[in-house]
Amino acid sequence: MDTKKLLQTMIFTGLAMLALYMFFPGFFGKKTTPEAVATTSPYIATSRQSQLAEQGSTEKTITLGSAAKGSKDKLAVTINNVTAGIDRVQLNINDYAETIAKTEPLTVIQALPDMPKPFATLGIQVESDGRKLIDETQEKLFLYTHHYIWKVVSETPTSVDLLATFTQNGQTVAEVTKSFTINPESYEVIIAHSVKNLTDKPIKVTINELGPTDLPRDNPQTDNRYYHAASFETAPKTIKGDKFHITHDQFQKLPTGTRELEKFTGTNHLVWAAAANRFFAAIVRPLPRETPAFETLDDGITKIPVVDYIDQADIDVLELNADAMKTVTAMRLSGKPIPIEKDSTTRMPLSVFFGPKQRSLLEGNPLAPEGSEPYTFSLYKYLEIIQFSQGGPCYLCTSSWLAWKLLSIFDFLYKYVTFHNYGLAIMLLVIVVRAALHPLTRASQINMAQMSKKMATLKPQLDALKKKYPKDMARQNQEQLKIFKENNYNPAGGILGCLPMLIQMPIWIALYASLQIDIDLRHAAFIPGWISDLSSPDAVYTFVTPIRLWIVGYTDPVDGLNHVAINLLPLLLGIVFYFQMKITTSAQPKPADEQQAQMQKISSYMILIFPIFLYAAPSGLNLYIFASTLGGLVDTYLVRRTLRARGILPASAGALTNNPT
Repeated sequence: MDTKKLLQTMIFTGLAMLALYMFFPGFFGKKTTPEAVATTSPYIATSRQSQLAEQGSTEKTITLGSAAKGSKDKLAVTINNVTAGIDRVQLNINDYAETIAKTEPLTVIQALPDMPKPFATLGIQVESDGRKLIDETQEKLFLYTHHYIWKVVSETPTSVDLLATFTQNGQTVAEVTKSFTINPESYEVIIAHSVKNLTDKPIKVTINELGPTDLPRDNPQTDNRYYHAASFETAPKTIKGDKFHITHDQFQKLPTGTRELEKFTGTNHLVWAAAANRFFAAIVRPLPRETPAFETLDDGITKIPVVDYIDQADIDVLELNADAMKTVTAMRLSGKPIPIEKDSTTRMPLSVFFGPKQRSLLEGNPLAPEGSEPYTFSLYKYLEIIQFSQGGPCYLCTSSWLAWKLLSIFDFLYKYVTFHNYGLAIMLLVIVVRAALHPLTRASQINMAQMSKKMATLKPQLDALKKKYPKDMARQNQEQLKIFKENNYNPAGGILGCLPMLIQMPIWIALYASLQIDIDLRHAAFIPGWISDLSSPDAVYTFVTPIRLWIVGYTDPVDGLNHVAINLLPLLLGIVFYFQMKITTSAQPKPADEQQAQMQKISSYMILIFPIFLYAAPSGLNLYIFASTLGGLVDTYLVRRTLRARGILPASAGALTNNPT
């Protein structure tokens, strides 16, 4: 097969994959047909219009804090008295904006039309045993609050109280007050249910509530959303920051529409659960009631309170879609019965962090005063919400340790060397990595050049063997090994030439993972007007198409239209790869037979597939690979100069090729 036919085959294969993606989307596992997925969860109702009409009540919204320019509040939370849920949470536009233009504050979480509101109260059950110990029927009152409109009883700039009342036979049995409270200087929101027993006997109360729903999909071409949780482990007694990690597209084929997770009670119980996307998270941590018990960590000193009113966290599918990116899910928190004595009140609060996955913030400080936010974040390992591996073929290859190291190098270069430009920091990192790998690169290339030169001297003898034993391959191999041994030639030595690439691949993967999720790179510009956001592709031009195109196309979650993005950096990367391929092949020895020649051609042109795979990758990653490839050419120049000096290459050999200058 000649080069022309090889290229034709590669193009045909690419077109075939494009056709499969466009006309049979399920082939790639991103989409499934409606028949292949589960029904929605039976635990949550979605329609509320008829109930509103029956009650004749008025829907009201209350906003705590402000996200506008000039405000000192960290966030703004809009509460809705229908189901006592959240309509929207926005971060201060001075800190985080929706786009680079900074015209709108960033929305962390948003209620969808005709869908349960985030952190809505789903149901409150009150149980009461009669005064008689026998033959007294147990009384149960259950308030279905899927559509219940709470009464606003108190409102301040930083808090609001909503009231639900239980009655039986005209008598008030219990009152439930749900409060939302913000701290203007923090991303924390306290959401608490307070239940007051108004009977003359003990009651038990169970509250089921919704946690966070899906956070917005912040990348139109990929889905980086997931659920994550931490737990208290008993052997040894410590907090584990990765009890479970579930990506959003894993909810497509649930048999019941619900993914049962873990309990907040019992052995190895949860301490927090969260929903997250690339850069932001909603972390839910139940706080203790009035007089909690405590569990001691393995250091014998640190204690954490025990929570007894939430039983379990589950993830419910609220709305299915053949496209996994459009499926709607939510976290549900199932309550446990809590006894309340007569004329008594108990409070069941949640601490919810609505904020950025900022490393310095979530890492906290174990030496901070106990009870402070830095101390709490460190104790409960909030930093573990930052997950570098998001699944896919590189899942097992992603090194969190290496990713953290790369980010720390970025921080140093950004602050002290590159004048607060992460693009320059990335390019400087290339120099650091290349300099560290150059001795190994130099040794391996010299070794390969020496082997190639020796192989050239042995070629006449190997050709003679083929003529002498044309049909006896076993004898050919036997005699060939004998020649290699006599001339001290080890074919396996060529593996050393692959070591630099094998060492760099984990760096590339770790860098890809860190660039994907590091919020410091969000809206960080390298060259304004071209590469304005190192965490996203460098789209220099986009246009709308009737259908979604593979690789270059995406469906915008805002306007719902199919777009095609012209990303310049991957195209430049393809050009650089092409020249690298030409230089590499020119420096390789002539293949000994047609089979080796074919393999050499395939290996050479396969590298051109990488720009296709990297087309929608963050521009920071493509910038690194682009600069690294150019650095590889410098490496080749330095190595070949050494080869000429040692006489391995003739003095007339070119700096980058074997052609005489």
